[in-house]
Amino acid sequence: MVVALLEKRYHFDPSSSDPPGQDEYEYWIYRFAVDSRTYKVRRYTDFPEEAHILSNIRNADEQALADAALIAKYLVDQEGVTEVNRYNTATGIFDRRVVPV
Repeated sequence: MVVALLEKRYHFDPSSSDPPGQDEYEYWIYRFAVDSRTYKVRRYTDFPEEAHILSNIRNADEQALADAALIAKYLVDQEGVTEVNRYNTATGIFDRRVVPV
């Protein structure tokens, strides 16, 4: 399987209800394809060593877990990321570590 980076896009989201400079979010959005499956990843600029796979990857989905490991390898090798996580439905946060292959 081959990981293809389809898109890397910078986002700046200022809060509409807070004063300028407060609650501003800067991040990169990546869109990857592994075979015909696509995944979205977010990487905040203030924590560039971390990335979060936004696409829902369930524990029972072995193919998606394998894809996540390939994406993690790409992010580590090509983008300098040191930690990749996916969403944990039990805790409601991105704390499930993805180990690169």
